Amino acid sequence: MAAIHPLPARNERSAPKWDSEFEEQLPTFFEEFEAVATTAGINNDDTAMKKGVLRYTDQQSMRFWRTLPTYEDATKTWTEFKDEVLVHYPGALKDAESTMEDLRKVVSEYAGSGVTNSKELLTYHRDFSIVAKSLLTNGILSGVQVASIYTEAFSETIRNRLDTRLQVKYPRNPKDKRIHLPSCAKPPTISFPMHQPQ
Repeated sequence: MAAIHPLPARNERSAPKWDSEFEEQLPTFFEEFEAVATTAGINNDDTAMKKGVLRYTDQQSMRFWRTLPTYEDATKTWTEFKDEVLVHYPGALKDAESTMEDLRKVVSEYAGSGVTNSKELLTYHRDFSIVAKSLLTNGILSGVQVASIYTEAFSETIRNRLDTRLQVKYPRNPKDKRIHLPSCAKPPTISFPMHQPQ
């Protein structure tokens, strides 16, 4: 039988953490809490679970979650409480689909600040891929469309450089079909100039 450990204090390294500004991280927060709750041996006690999770939320979330009917009703399970909480955070819904607007926001954010080095490129590629994958999987966009939108975050200089590289790599493909989903699996290799024009 596994050793039972008390729930970690809020400021301990092993404590589950969630910033209410990032709704999409709420399901992960619940998973982390359930892991420490299992270690603490309270995972089969719905009331202890509902009370225990509050110690890791901010004050406003704690006050709000206490007002929920599934919190106050001792006959309601942890799962029912958790599901009710998630309903109040649209960005946290596990199966929420990405939209074109979400993709445009990612591109606009990076186009505004500029992708000027390899680190920024990797961060942009990761953020873009998360949203684009959902749109591709659901047939909302094709690989060619995704690739075209992907390059909008780059300056004209970088776009031209990227197009030249693709022209060499795919000489027989028309310009609008040179880049597609497989070639977006990894970020493109781009030589960034030492100084970007403002």
